[in-house]
Amino acid sequence: MAGGGGIGLSVRVVRDEIPEAIRDQQARVSALVRRAAFEIEARAKQLAPVRTGHLRNSIQTDVESNGLAAHVGTSVAYAAYVEFGTRRMAPRPYLAPAAEAVRADLARMAW
Repeated sequence: MAGGGGIGLSVRVVRDEIPEAIRDQQARVSALVRRAAFEIEARAKQLAPVRTGHLRNSIQTDVESNGLAAHVGTSVAYAAYVEFGTRRMAPRPYLAPAAEAVRADLARMAW
């Protein structure tokens, strides 16, 4: 530049809203995770084959303390055999289809 003149830029932060925006986004994501997880649980219970009702009743959701992750499943010993089958029994999936259905609806759930 001729004459040695330059353009200067000065930025002054009057109020830092970034931490508040981060907390707001984390709360929105946490609510979405919770909603999706409980929807998976509900759908899995609808899809689970019922003989005694034990498997269906055992499907539960556990949301982590930060709310950013959740686990949907069962502690019933034979649950995996029902979901994936064995060489003597055809699979009767209930968790994977429930999760897939909710995954497909996730964009709609987010807004």
